[in-house]
Amino acid sequence: MLGASVFFLPPGEKSFPSHVHRANEELLLVLEGDVELRKPEGVHQMTTGDAELITRGAGGAHQVINTSAAPARFIMFSTLVYPEVAEYPDSGNIGVVDAARGGEEPLMRFLDGSTERDYFEGG
Repeated sequence: MLGASVFFLPPGEKSFPSHVHRANEELLLVLEGDVELRKPEGVHQMTTGDAELITRGAGGAHQVINTSAAPARFIMFSTLVYPEVAEYPDSGNIGVVDAARGGEEPLMRFLDGSTERDYFEGG
C-alpha cells in the first residue's frame, strides 16, 4: 500500500498542476537541487534532503516547481488507496482514478466524463 516515484524537474518546470488528493497522503523528499512546494498557506523553499508530509484533503493542495537555474530531482512517496478523487483547484477539474486490476486498463475519468484531458490545463 506504498508507492514511490522519482521525478526529474528541469529549471522553470512544474511537476504537475496544483492538486488535492482525497484518498492518499504523500511524502516529498528532495534528492538533489532546490524546489518550491506550493501549498495553500504559501510557498515553501526546499533543498536537498528536505522532506514534507502532504496530507489528504483541501489543506494538502500542492505543486512542486523548480524556480532555480539547475535541474532538481525528488521522490514522492504515496499511499496507494483506490479509488482516488483528485481536485485541481487552479482549473476546477476533478478526476477519479482506479488502479488497473487483473490486466485491465485503469479507470480515469474527469468530471466532464472524458478519459483524457491535458493534465496541465489550467494549472
